[in-house]
Amino acid sequence: MSAEEYLDHWAEVPHGGGNIDAVLGYCVGCVFAPALVERIEQVQGHRPELLLFDPEPAVVSSLYQDFRETVESVSILSGAEREQLVIEAGKACLDAGDDFDAAAAQVIELYEAAVSTAFARLSLDPVLIGEFTQVFRSYVSYLSAAAELSPEDGWQSGIALTARGSSPGARHARKELSFPVGSADLLRDRRVAETVFDLLSGGEH
Repeated sequence: MSAEEYLDHWAEVPHGGGNIDAVLGYCVGCVFAPALVERIEQVQGHRPELLLFDPEPAVVSSLYQDFRETVESVSILSGAEREQLVIEAGKACLDAGDDFDAAAAQVIELYEAAVSTAFARLSLDPVLIGEFTQVFRSYVSYLSAAAELSPEDGWQSGIALTARGSSPGARHARKELSFPVGSADLLRDRRVAETVFDLLSGGEH
């Protein structure tokens, strides 16, 4: 799906006939949020609040990082094999430059090779490989769609809520609120939830 197709889908989600007061995005999902805010404003006549949780642009370097973390979790492969896959992915991403789709195609190919080897060693039915790799393909496709958009200007109207260490996109927001938690805990931290409630109730933190 293209970025426009994702936006078309989300813009059509029924919301009970009421107004949409806020659009919340997380990580790369924040890339789509400003465009979705624009669409909603055109329909309902007023602009929803924009809250960005650890906003991150869709760039080739983040694709490489995702691949590296995924491959390192495939324990049936040897350390040397995992390292070689990471090196090859790094070279492919470097060669692709800013061409996200070119990098994505190479990374998917490497991932499928890794999964095929793992399935063979575990004596799993190779027919299932396609189903297993489809999850990763879908994720990379989502990143490719996000890479079509340039959200930085749109992020300037939003508030970034970030985990410890901030995030690459937070500097573009009109305001950043940082919390002493890891990124994986950001959306389940009580302080974050209370801050969101205050912001959407008209308060300030």
